Amino acid sequence: VVYDSVGNDTFPASLDCLKPLGMFASFGQSSGPVPPFSMSLLAQKGSLFATRPTLFVYNARREDLEASAAALFEIV
Repeated sequence: VVYDSVGNDTFPASLDCLKPLGMFASFGQSSGPVPPFSMSLLAQKGSLFATRPTLFVYNARREDLEASAAALFEIV
């Protein structure tokens, strides 16, 4: 997995770091958004996966947010 918070400037290198079937997770864009790319690029580099998660989808309901926060505080 590559967790990329930079975006535009690191996108190509992030994909190059992945092994086949690797996951590219973009969660920020401090240098600008990831540029548009052909989905075939993921296949060419080893059947890669890409995702752009957002906290508000995972914690859409108040009880989900509270459960996530409780799990986090238990760890730290």
